[in-house]
Amino acid sequence: MVFSTYVGGSGEDKALAIAVDSANSAYITGYSTSPGLKGGVGGYNAAVNNGGQDAFAAKISSTGAISYQTFLGGSSNDQGLGIAVDASGSAYVTGYTGSSHFPPVNAYQPCNASSNTNDAFVTKLNPQGTALVYSTCLGGTAEDQGLAIAVDASGSAYIAGYTQSFQDFPVVGGIQGHPSVSSDDAFVAKLSPSGSSLIYSTYLGGGGTDIARGIAVDSAGNAYVVGETTSTSLANTQITNAGLADAFMASLNPAGNGLNYLITQGDTATDVAYAVAVDVLGSAYVAGYTESPHFPNTSRAYQANSVGPAAEGNGFVTKIAGILTPQGAKINPLTQGPWLVLPWKTTPVLTYTWNPVNGALAYTLSVGPTCGSTQYFYGSFWQSITTISQTVTAATGTVCARLSTSFDSPPPVNNDYSIPIIEMPFRP
Repeated sequence: MVFSTYVGGSGEDKALAIAVDSANSAYITGYSTSPGLKGGVGGYNAAVNNGGQDAFAAKISSTGAISYQTFLGGSSNDQGLGIAVDASGSAYVTGYTGSSHFPPVNAYQPCNASSNTNDAFVTKLNPQGTALVYSTCLGGTAEDQGLAIAVDASGSAYIAGYTQSFQDFPVVGGIQGHPSVSSDDAFVAKLSPSGSSLIYSTYLGGGGTDIARGIAVDSAGNAYVVGETTSTSLANTQITNAGLADAFMASLNPAGNGLNYLITQGDTATDVAYAVAVDVLGSAYVAGYTESPHFPNTSRAYQANSVGPAAEGNGFVTKIAGILTPQGAKINPLTQGPWLVLPWKTTPVLTYTWNPVNGALAYTLSVGPTCGSTQYFYGSFWQSITTISQTVTAATGTVCARLSTSFDSPPPVNNDYSIPIIEMPFRP
């Protein structure tokens, strides 16, 4: 253990989210009822709790020392629920506030919070934690909460949460406008680097309860959002809901006006996705909770069955194939399948793992030293991992990979739906 430390004061203090920068400093947010934050050095407001629960943000160095702590709040209850950090060390916090005078700085929107409703808020702290770069509310006249936040290389913040403001939550561009009836709807919003304008803001909702609980962003600006839904339609797209609530995983394009994919995962009980991370190829890693006894999993699952009473619940982890190639071009894993990434090796080893939404499909993998000379290797959906090794002797060239789908293994010609070939360089 490198370090372990208390953070807080004499009241109730809870840390609810964490992020880490390139120097291995940790940034946390949550809420505190303490009148002051112990050891809060250099913070924007480390000394005064403005009332009830105040959100707070803190930076802890790689050795466990408190770099800064600060309250964020007004006279009512305020909680920090998500935090992110950019390359410069600026922290971005989202959550909810019941305070009509939550501190506004370069704000896109004033707070509409009242004694009965909360607004989502987004606050950016400078790297020293001594000043607010911007601080804004985001919401309508009903309940709005920011539950997760991510930041891209340009400093744009991506916020996910839920809203009950079906008539006046801010909409800019996006996939879905204001719904016709009141319900809990997920939302996704992208704030400009200045925090004073929305690049896009959209509902992700249907007729039931829909909550976005996690968000991530890739290098191309695609947003990845996960949560829960009881709806049969989400963002104007029909979905399958197998139980009381299903986990959903969605990816929005960089403009926020289209879906790269929308997937639900669940069985007969309650299934919720809480968090998402994304790698350099746009593969999404999703963590959540399921009460379903037969939650969908792959043939190579580490644990295929629920252990203990279903009502007690189990955690789950899901990986969704990437939508980026090394060149940055976007693909759709639901219609094109994931591209295979060939490493810089004398003997490229291709490993392909994918379970489609429609389990009836099988997959065909082909690889060859030139695009005109192809060897075929067949593997069915149920045998979901195929590894191929091929020695390349040419001094320069490309290895071509093609992924096809079919209903049989090996597939007849008339059922061979080939995906366009992708070429990648290799070194001998």
